[in-house]
Amino acid sequence: MRIEDRFEQLTEGKYPYLKFKDATILKAEKRVRVSLSAPYEKCDELMKSGEDKQIERTIKDIFAAANEICSADTLAKAGAVSLKYGDVKEKAELLEQIQLGYFAQLKKCISPQDMAGATFTRPALIYGIRAVNRAFADLNFNANFSSLLFDLAAGVITENSKWKKLLV
Repeated sequence: MRIEDRFEQLTEGKYPYLKFKDATILKAEKRVRVSLSAPYEKCDELMKSGEDKQIERTIKDIFAAANEICSADTLAKAGAVSLKYGDVKEKAELLEQIQLGYFAQLKKCISPQDMAGATFTRPALIYGIRAVNRAFADLNFNANFSSLLFDLAAGVITENSKWKKLLV
């Protein structure tokens, strides 16, 4: 499910004129920046009624779980996050957002200088992206979702520590 579809579902189609342009996870600031476009008269109307804050909260909720899982860099954090989001209803959507989160981090690690400040190495992020594909398959066989999330995050963390040792 795309972010636009999920937003429409959560808001019950109340804002059909909003168009998503870009979504960026700002890990250092622990927030998500989403660029939207809307006709000017609608923006003014939304701001006067205070609905812009509701839209902002809805978008934030969509990304919060995936961002938290993608930023888990220790096994303790991975375990806590896995238990926290193990009972979500939109399991496939959460996995999709996790995969997009790993893709976003991978795009930021183009050069070796970019990798110096990154939490995860490129091979670990690629592993994470592939692991999400395996998690989708496991989900189809009714895997315990909390365990599935932990295995996914733990695999990325283990792969990351392995590659950091090799790259140092």
